[in-house]
Amino acid sequence: MRIEESIEILKRVPWKSFRVRAVVLYGSVAKGSKWPRDIDLLVVSDSKLRLEDEVRIAEVVEAGCGLEADIAVITLEDPDCELLLNALEEGVLIYVDDGEGVFSRAIALCYDYLLMKRKVRYTETLINSVIKGAPIKTR
Repeated sequence: MRIEESIEILKRVPWKSFRVRAVVLYGSVAKGSKWPRDIDLLVVSDSKLRLEDEVRIAEVVEAGCGLEADIAVITLEDPDCELLLNALEEGVLIYVDDGEGVFSRAIALCYDYLLMKRKVRYTETLINSVIKGAPIKTR
C-alpha cells in the first residue's frame, strides 16, 4: 500500500469519536517503505485514553490499512518529548481537532525538557572532568 493510500484511509477514521486531539503517522509507512511490517501512529490526547478506545483505534486502523497498528498515546500535559518531536519531524499529520495550536503547550514543555537535559549533560561532563583532574577551560 502506498503512503498516499494509507493517509487517505487514516483521514477517514472518525478520530473525534475517540476523543483524541491529534494523530501523526510516523515510522516506516510515513517514510514510504515498500514493505512496512506495521503502521506507527502517535495519538495525542488531553488525558490517558481508555484501554477500550486504544483497542478500537487499533482495530479500525488495522482493518483499513491491512497492517498491524502500533499505537503510541501521549497526553498534552505529560508528553513523551523525544517521541513527539521525532514523530512531528518525520511524520505526517493525519488529524488535528483544533489547528496546529494543539501542540503549542506540549512543544513548549518539550523545549524546556530538552534545555534541562542539555544543562544536566553539561554539568555531568564538568563534574567528571573535575573528578578526573582535567583542567577546566573558562571563557
